[in-house]
Amino acid sequence: MQIPQFYQTTLISKHADVGLHLVTLPARSIPEFGDPAFEFHIDTFKRIAFERLDIYEHDDSNLDDLKNKLLDLILESYETGSREEERRFEDEGGVATLPQQDSTLDVQVEASTLVDAFFSTPVIPFERSPLDAESLTKILSATGGTGVGAYLGFVVAGGTPLAIVLVPAGMILCGAAAGIGDGLYTRLKRWIAGQDAAPPS
Repeated sequence: MQIPQFYQTTLISKHADVGLHLVTLPARSIPEFGDPAFEFHIDTFKRIAFERLDIYEHDDSNLDDLKNKLLDLILESYETGSREEERRFEDEGGVATLPQQDSTLDVQVEASTLVDAFFSTPVIPFERSPLDAESLTKILSATGGTGVGAYLGFVVAGGTPLAIVLVPAGMILCGAAAGIGDGLYTRLKRWIAGQDAAPPS
């Protein structure tokens, strides 16, 4: 009996408060792929994944500009976190010392390093046969250039921004947060368990 599963890993910077969180879902854990009548098509895969995970599309990206979109996602998350830290400081009456912020240049350099690692270094836990650490470039090259999709979207509950990469061997969710969020995590678990997409009321 095959047990459905997904894998998570986080790439973090040593020198700036930025990170890239990855979730990979192998094809064998996607219930629809186990249906003998299912015929793979990237548009069908996209529709199923977005419906099951309650994601709405923000931008139909492509692999050529995915690097820049991921970089923007990390930098926007960092800026949002910095503003929230400043608000907490102000709400507390400014009695504490506001943590020193990383320089803009440091953040951009470190974010670029993470994105480059995602593309060119074997840091993604990706399962074909067997589970291995791979780079996005290697994963994409194994498809022969067909059946690949790259998208930007938001989780409806909470508005978490994500980059989504779909290939015949599975899917990769990329976010800048420390995790994928409780709502998305619950939907992902229910989907691969073959349960309804929406959590019980």
